[in-house]
Amino acid sequence: MKKNNFISNVRKFILGASAVGMLAAFSVSGNAQTIEETESNDTIETAQTIKANNESATTAANQSYTGQYVVDGYTSTSDPDWYKVYLSSGTKYITCNGCSLNWELYDSNGNYLFDDDYTYTGSGAKAFGFTVNTADYFYVKITGVSASSRNYKLLVGSPTYKTGSYTQSMSKVTMKAADGESKVNLSNISSIPNDAIACAFRINNVASNKIKSATVSVSGKSFSLFSTNLSKSGIASSKIKAKSLWVATFKYKTNCTLTPKITVTYVYPLTN
Repeated sequence: MKKNNFISNVRKFILGASAVGMLAAFSVSGNAQTIEETESNDTIETAQTIKANNESATTAANQSYTGQYVVDGYTSTSDPDWYKVYLSSGTKYITCNGCSLNWELYDSNGNYLFDDDYTYTGSGAKAFGFTVNTADYFYVKITGVSASSRNYKLLVGSPTYKTGSYTQSMSKVTMKAADGESKVNLSNISSIPNDAIACAFRINNVASNKIKSATVSVSGKSFSLFSTNLSKSGIASSKIKAKSLWVATFKYKTNCTLTPKITVTYVYPLTN
């Protein structure tokens, strides 16, 4: 692959299916923006200007999708589509879904940088990562592999996010006139992506009439829970890794033995 001094360290990542749902294309809702491809954009001179995708774990967790920018287009072997996008420096991604296609990347002067193929298999999106050393405009060319026009979805910029969850029993705790503590370490759970950020959690298998309240501590942060609703949402902004040691402290109310279960819901960027 050819490179210039704007971009280096090309990496390609294939994105697998999430533990809990992602739409067949991209999860688009709330403040997300979807733009329809506009013809004629068949040459670099007539390239359609688009915004860079700028999602975050927090907006994905609260399902507002602020900053998500999805291009909805059609392409074929005889109908290439050109887009112009301003990218800030850092790691960026070209994320494709829908029909199989070829994409090419060019710098602001129209110099070819590199290209790759996206093959749609029906199992979800695929992302191609690269590093932008200097902020500038770039051109993306999309060309279908079928003579017939096919629909695709495209994101250029930050990664898009998927959602998953994991449930595991915590350690047994016996309370007799004193508070009790239960732990579970999710650090080595292979099904949880390494870069997954916790966005909510819930304690199950604990009867509300057995305890006064509970506190969950993880990564130096604590969350107080009422006994009637042992859950907490909206914690993505705390940037807590889902793969952490989770500790629940139950306030004594009556003598009992508990075997709590914790369900951690998380979001993770589509980069591996």
